Parts: sequence; structure tokens; C-alpha cells
Amino acid sequence: MWNVIEETKTRFSPALAQKLLLYNNHPDQRTLKTPKLNRYANKMREGLWLPTANVSLAMINGTTFMANGQHFLNSIIQTGITQNGTLIRVTTDNEGFSKLYRQFDSRDQARTMEDYVRIEINALDVEWKPRTASLIARALAFITDQIKLTESDQVDLLRPHSKEAAFVSYIVDKISPSPKHMTKKPIIIPMILTWQKCQKDAIEFWQQVRDGENLSSQMPSYRLREWLRTLVLRGNAITKATTTEKEVIVRCILCWNAFRKNRKIKTLPRYVIDRPIPKAI
Repeated sequence: MWNVIEETKTRFSPALAQKLLLYNNHPDQRTLKTPKLNRYANKMREGLWLPTANVSLAMINGTTFMANGQHFLNSIIQTGITQNGTLIRVTTDNEGFSKLYRQFDSRDQARTMEDYVRIEINALDVEWKPRTASLIARALAFITDQIKLTESDQVDLLRPHSKEAAFVSYIVDKISPSPKHMTKKPIIIPMILTWQKCQKDAIEFWQQVRDGENLSSQMPSYRLREWLRTLVLRGNAITKATTTEKEVIVRCILCWNAFRKNRKIKTLPRYVIDRPIPKAI
């Protein structure tokens, strides 16, 4: 995925740090975190900084971008104290840069899944919202029975499932702001499963659930939409007292199956806790 062309033990002076930061220009680089910058600077002032940091630069089609090191280098500039570390230069492409970026982490300020996703979105040359793409990656991990994957490996699922991701992005982010009752992992899971069964019907069904336009009270999409809008949604979770992620997935699929059968329903389909998640038809 990349070719290492330099790996050199280096003394990073403030002047060199300033020069290297000119490469910190990737359009999807995360912003500088002031608390993290200050923690690094304090360690340097106290003489507690270990020479384990690296600055990694990646050349993509003749342009060099920084993959790691912005907080380290800015701390050197802030303190004026030269530090030892390693300078790494590689050549790669956008896909390789996305994977390289995800190699680096920090215990006191971890890169988030959305940080990873922003770089992968650039590599895929798509216009998905990072938060939505993060939810899609988590949903794909569930669907493919890989929930124990690291966040970095979950992001890798976006590439082979880019068509599913594009569908979800279209449904969830078509209007602004994105409707809250559509932007949770247990709702995106059945969105993907139903699209895999019938793309045309999935677009129609989930647009109805999203928009609520021209629906009668006995339409499955109406019943599902009204129920989803009653749930308390926090973060990625469904937090209504007795509502679980499994229940949301089950009710979504049961309403979809009724829609596919062109069947009217007077109430939301019943959820039985000890039954498995039904198959989408």
C-alpha cells in the first residue's frame, strides 16, 4: 500500500518543525487539539518527553501530506525545545494514505472513527458525511458478523460496500439537517439489508419513512416512522426504557416485509424478545 523511502532518526528543532508543518495541508486532516498540544508541551518543558514520536509524510501523485506529527511539531514550536524522534517518508496513493493515517493513535487523544472516515471518504472520492459513514461502517460490521473488528478495520468495510453506503447516504443526508429518527446504527442496519433485497423498493420505503409524505395510517412506513420518532436517541444508541437495538432492527424489517407484501397494518408489528431477527424479503 505504500513504499517507505526514508526512516531517519532526527533532531526536530523549532525551525525544522515549522518547515515540516507546511506539509500539514491534507484537506481532511483533523484540527489541532489545544488540550493535547498543551499536554505535549508541558511534558517537554518538564523533560519528560520520550524520543518515541515520529513525523510521517506521504507523497501522493507528487504532493506531500502529513499523516502524523502535527501535535508533536507544534509543541516543539510552542516550547522552543528541540526533541528527538523519527522522520518517515513514504510514497502511496489515496487509499494507502487512508490506511497509513489509521496506523497512528495516542492514548491521551485517540483518533476517532470519524477522523478515520474523513480520510477514507477522500480516498473513495465520495461526498458522504463522516458521521453517517461511521454509522454505516458499524452497521456493516454487524451485518457481516464482524462486530469485534477494530474501528480502523470497520472503516475498511466501506470500500467493498460502497454501493450500500451510497444508498444510505442518499436516504439519510438528502435533506438537511439529517432527520434524527434515521441516523442511528440499528436503523441503518435494516436499511442496508432491505436495499440488498430490492434496491427500487428500498428507496421508496425509506424515503417514506424519512419524509412521511402522502402516507395513510395503515401503511407500514407510516407506522414505523411514527414509532421511530417517539424513541429517545442519544449518540449511537436507542435509549427508551425497554427498547433495544435488536427491537429496532426487528420492527424495521417486519414493517419492510409488510410493505413488500403490499399489506396494510393497523398497529406496529409485535416484537418477541426471544425470536431471532427475521429475514428481509
